[in-house]
Amino acid sequence: MIIRRLEYDDLEKRVEWLNDERVNSTLNIALPVSLESTQAWFERNRGNEKRIDFSFEDDGTLVAMGGYTDIDKEKGEAELYIFVDPDQKGKGIGFRSVSLMCDYAFETMGLKKIILYANGDNGAARHLYEKIGFVLESIVEGGIENHGVAKDQYYYGLTRN
Repeated sequence: MIIRRLEYDDLEKRVEWLNDERVNSTLNIALPVSLESTQAWFERNRGNEKRIDFSFEDDGTLVAMGGYTDIDKEKGEAELYIFVDPDQKGKGIGFRSVSLMCDYAFETMGLKKIILYANGDNGAARHLYEKIGFVLESIVEGGIENHGVAKDQYYYGLTRN
């Protein structure tokens, strides 16, 4: 698997995945996502030092997208996000992608801590993060609204060893 920067040519697939219920049911985003709004988002974020977005390829096929938001160089922290091709779930892609992103964050970006949150009903994501070594730091009951439903929010952190 390779990790690379998100490219303009990836945006059509990004929109397709984000509009897929198997992906967006666990994300807290406004739907539907359009190609035009995603292209505008991509252009707006070029050169944004507070975020970095990645694509992941396995044998030349795009299999996941993720990145870091709210990068705080002074604190050495950033928030991780990831989503996997819905047709590829259950094949270890999330584990490999998040592992690559953690290595990149600590080795290339020099971060001290990676933070993330998961909806309480997203057991697969929570299991993945804990398997990698993320530690549950807090739970906020009803902390997020996901498609009109209040859900618990689980906050995780991973510090550099």
